[in-house]
Amino acid sequence: INGSALTTQYPIPELSTSTKSINLLSGDRNFYIQNNGIIYQYSLDSDLDISNREFSYTSKFFSVAGQEGTPEGMTFSKDGSKMYITGSSTRVIHEYVLSIPFEIHSAVFNTTLDVSSILSSVKGLTFNPTETLLYVVGGNTVYSFNVKDPFNTSTFTGDAFNVNYDVNNLNGIRWNNNGKEFSVIGTSSVGIDTYETKNLFSVKPL
Repeated sequence: INGSALTTQYPIPELSTSTKSINLLSGDRNFYIQNNGIIYQYSLDSDLDISNREFSYTSKFFSVAGQEGTPEGMTFSKDGSKMYITGSSTRVIHEYVLSIPFEIHSAVFNTTLDVSSILSSVKGLTFNPTETLLYVVGGNTVYSFNVKDPFNTSTFTGDAFNVNYDVNNLNGIRWNNNGKEFSVIGTSSVGIDTYETKNLFSVKPL
């Protein structure tokens, strides 16, 4: 991301200033924005291209208010059959099942993974490519979880990395394609920090 720069800003009338997260899917023409406990689905005219504001609201949305008062991060399973929402008020991760892959209006609440004994704040999350590991950021730390079936039996791997000296109050995490680096962003940072790892998709940096 070296050399990255803001090109254009686009106002979206459906949203307030309380936007929490955005999710763009590679190879798909939908993207999703979480705002005030509601997830809105948008359609792109070309794959992952908003440079010409070639996107439109699809009138598809889903409210997570029944499970989470303060939703934060969101992500989908690779096949789009499941969606995961973090929340800072309950300090859990909610799993939803989508009867139509990636169609937000088809989501139904399924179960919850309670991480409150480990995380004091639950924000962004993402998976490794095989969806066997889940990474969650909260406070100044990145945590790794073994994903089990059912989801509410998933467990902390014991691997955690504190980024307190670089960025505070983490909000999001993403891996690069080969699993050698992960990037985080936080409210007390002026940018995105990237870390190299000892082992692929490990939260233990070099």
